[in-house]
Amino acid sequence: MRPIDASAEEAVLDILRRTGPCGLDDLVRQLPHFTWNKVFIAVDRMSRDGRVLLARHARSIYSVTIPPQPASLLGQTRQKERQS
Repeated sequence: MRPIDASAEEAVLDILRRTGPCGLDDLVRQLPHFTWNKVFIAVDRMSRDGRVLLARHARSIYSVTIPPQPASLLGQTRQKERQS
């Protein structure tokens, strides 16, 4: 079993929130303090649980994005943000 690196997952999500959809290789370049493998494992784990979408565009070209939230979840998220 692979160890969970929550800091890599948070770093990936932070980049995607700021930039929007991003190529996997571009994502790795924007996170130089993590190895390619750490970024890939974080993206793989988050794509399996639905936190990000991983799409293949060509033989070895992938993009990563945060999926849109349903309106009901979006309202709950905004309500929690206001309470913080």
